[in-house]
Amino acid sequence: RDMDAHIWGSEEALVEQAGHLIHDAWQSTFVPEEGVESSPREGPVTLSPLDTTPIAWQYPPEGICLLDLFGGISTGLAAVLQAGIPVRRYVYVERDETARRVSLRHVAMLVERYPLLLPVGAVRGYQQAVPADISLLGADHLDRVGPIDLVIAGWPCQGQSRAGVGHGLQDPRSALFWEMLRVLRHLQLHQTHPPAYILENVPLLGDVRERVVASVHQVRSWIGQAVLLDAARVGSRAHRPRLWWTNLVPTEVLKRAFDGIPRSASLVVDDILDVGRRAQAVTQPDRPPLAVVNIVGRPRCALPTFVSHAASYAFRAGGPGLVWDVALRQLVEPTADERERAMGFATGTTVVASVSESSRRQVLGQAMDLNCLTWIVSLSIAEQLRMRSAGVTDHPLVSLRPSRAIVVVAGGEQMVEEPMARLAKAGQVVEQVG
Repeated sequence: RDMDAHIWGSEEALVEQAGHLIHDAWQSTFVPEEGVESSPREGPVTLSPLDTTPIAWQYPPEGICLLDLFGGISTGLAAVLQAGIPVRRYVYVERDETARRVSLRHVAMLVERYPLLLPVGAVRGYQQAVPADISLLGADHLDRVGPIDLVIAGWPCQGQSRAGVGHGLQDPRSALFWEMLRVLRHLQLHQTHPPAYILENVPLLGDVRERVVASVHQVRSWIGQAVLLDAARVGSRAHRPRLWWTNLVPTEVLKRAFDGIPRSASLVVDDILDVGRRAQAVTQPDRPPLAVVNIVGRPRCALPTFVSHAASYAFRAGGPGLVWDVALRQLVEPTADERERAMGFATGTTVVASVSESSRRQVLGQAMDLNCLTWIVSLSIAEQLRMRSAGVTDHPLVSLRPSRAIVVVAGGEQMVEEPMARLAKAGQVVEQVG
């Protein structure tokens, strides 16, 4: 068995399926959710909210300039390449030394695997081009880089994670959210063409701690409504529910398309485990908002969410995250190799001479799920292709502002439509409803 095989098969199959999913998603009737803002909005007085309007985006033939904020083990770069997008320059911001060492290994693997999409020159000196600390990343650094096409960022979640102390954005690590917003707003305000972005962070999932709940509402007021997606839904062998934000595809369309991705029942945890190891039987079925893939009486399809610290609740004392080792005759935690495969990474991605097994598990616990991010990028590209085929070529395309109106620029003429009217009668001009 090939434990490193992509769950979607070939790149061509991924592109084709993403196109069908986006088409089907647009056929479904939906009403965009109205944004909810904190009043008054709390945060740095020098910042303005992110422009969340979905954009018409087309990258040049030579490829994109990708800015990977909190770049970790370079999951963002891997997802872009798996979606078939060429990269002309990779800009990486990450101050964790272990993640930086693993990134060097991973990027070298990607250069070898995708020579036509990722030339050596695109990553030459990528860890020294700009400051490793996002708080030191200034306008002068960004200006020297030149136009940035896509930003991928998952800011530190310790302040909002259920495993953390619950300080929300007052946690100095999660407070780097403001630095991310500062960089994004600079690019939106100073580039001729605003960059695309894909952002990620943890959801509440029942967390009722006051500061955490307040921070979630605060984040929403600054960067808009997120969509909750679980990587297990698309075939990852571990749950990873996360909030996602992007200006490449409307939130409602992304959610419907993502939910439409077929997950083969043959994708089970045992397939990514080392020889002589097997997953435990399912005794409790999954419940929403998790993807419902584990069903009593059937093979386990997804492990619990991997976290950055050892022996978390689901991975101790007989928890469902432990696997049975036949040779040891006991339940043990999944290895780093097994976690890599569960999240879509090639076996050995995090193998570095100076990085221990426990440190490998830690950086994987902090990483985005590669399968999930690849699907988000692919669905976003499919939406952009749909827009171009429909003759929509300018910005803005869709506004998710509370006015509930969609502004379309096509053929040089501006038309204002209600979302429902657009789905029913493309091109019909109606009056804006405030």
